[in-house]
Amino acid sequence: MNAKAGKELTITLPEAVADDISSAVASGDYSSPEVVVEAALEMWSERRRSQFLDRLRTAYEEGVASGPGRKVDPHEFLASLKAKRQRDA
Repeated sequence: MNAKAGKELTITLPEAVADDISSAVASGDYSSPEVVVEAALEMWSERRRSQFLDRLRTAYEEGVASGPGRKVDPHEFLASLKAKRQRDA
């Protein structure tokens, strides 16, 4: 394991995935199986962050495209939400 302190976790992987990890280490691309898994998880985490930002960007663009905002009284708005929830219950 690398110099970072961490929690040990034992997992069972499909044989093909375990073989890929072993090949990555044997090729010299990675120093250990732990480093392969850490790199894969970092890429997965980055992809999730990127997808979140894409959704956020799309929501923002949709909001801008929907036209100008309007003033809303927060107390009236909250009351309308509570009334709707009671009707739907």
